Amino acid sequence: MSIPVDQQRVHAWLDKHWRNRACPVCEKASWSLNDSLVEFRDFAAGNVVVGGVVYPSLMVICSICGYCFFINAVRAGFVEVPPKAAVAYPSPFNPTPPGSIVALPPGAAPNFPPNLLQPPGQFR
Repeated sequence: MSIPVDQQRVHAWLDKHWRNRACPVCEKASWSLNDSLVEFRDFAAGNVVVGGVVYPSLMVICSICGYCFFINAVRAGFVEVPPKAAVAYPSPFNPTPPGSIVALPPGAAPNFPPNLLQPPGQFR
């Protein structure tokens, strides 16, 4: 089941927060929004974790080259998280209970081990 996006609310949020609208790949400014939210899950070394932590996100797509970026729907206020479901961010070695929704407090950073943040020889 997909969760539809309130396009007017999203456009209002983007108008308030999005400064430079040029695509970092093609340098054009022609964007479209996905019709529904998408989700990311914690990396589990190639395994599928049923009922694990989910990050609901809004996908913004460049209409010219297809470049995509994602906005955390909880942080942007597009998805309400019941206070009981909000948990501290887990580490890959200390997972949260199945079905939990992760909401990072403002200014918080994920606590991934340093070796997961920057693989050797990549992204330097």
